[in-house]
Formats: sequence, structure tokens, C-alpha cells
Amino acid sequence: MIDQERRKISKLPSFVEYFCYMFDFSSAICGPIVDYVDYNNFMNQKDVYWNTQMNFVSGFRRIILSCFLFAVYLFAVPFLNTSTILTEEFLKGSFLSKLEYIFLIGTVLRLQYMSIFMLSQANIDLVGLSFNGYDENSNPQFGRIKMINNSFFFEKGLLETIIVRKL
Repeated sequence: MIDQERRKISKLPSFVEYFCYMFDFSSAICGPIVDYVDYNNFMNQKDVYWNTQMNFVSGFRRIILSCFLFAVYLFAVPFLNTSTILTEEFLKGSFLSKLEYIFLIGTVLRLQYMSIFMLSQANIDLVGLSFNGYDENSNPQFGRIKMINNSFFFEKGLLETIIVRKL
């Protein structure tokens, strides 16, 4: 209830403000992931956004990761044929080989969505919308708005651990 009270809209936005909110890059691709109050505070530099920091390192890492994931997807799709699952040869195979092939197809097909989510998160990081204030040592903190949890796509964020931390 306290969060609802803090996030309530006291004044209806104008037509232009509403459409700016709805067609923000991250919202247009993946749906509105930011409350209007946070978006309005960000645009007017209020609340935690009064001294917004931008997270260039995370933003550029996510752009690189997004391009890499989409390149892997484009490279792998021609080699994976989903109609193979319906053939007699596939049905005669072992349970483990069927499971392995289906898992591989599912993982490759998820790469296209993950690359778009990463691109949207890069936008959020680069403009500073994920800024969360400062810690006790005056270091900027990020993570207020998070589009994607990599462990949803890959167990424990393994892919980002391997690729992003090496950059």
C-alpha cells in the first residue's frame, strides 16, 4: 500500500507526455516496464533522478552482448530445422537425443528475444534510468529498473558471466 501511495499519479499527463511515455524506446519494444511516476521523475529530474548518473560501461557491454546473441541466433537458425522433430528418424532416436535437440532449438530461438531485451536494457542504462542513488561511499548504484534476468534464459547468468566479464 505504501508503494501504491508513493507511485500514484496526482495529475493526469498531457497528450504529449503520455505518448512520450508510451513510445519511449524501451517501452515501445518490450512494453512499459517503468511506472509513469518513475518515468516522469526521470524526465523532470526529481526524486532519485535529481543528479542522474549514466552507466556507460554496462550500456555498451549490453549492446555488444545483444549483437553477439543476435549473431549467434542468425548463424545457428539455418542449421536447426524444427520440422525435424516430426520425422520418423527423429522419433526413432533415443529419449536423451530428442531432449538434447529440443533443448538446443529452444535455447537458440530464445536468443532473438534475449538480444532485444538486452538492447532495451542498454538503452535504460545509457540514459541513466536504472540509476538507483548512491551508496554510503558516494558510489553510484544502478539496478533500479532491470529488464531482464539472465538466469531466466541461461542458468545462473552463465552466458553473461562468460562473455561480459571478459570484455
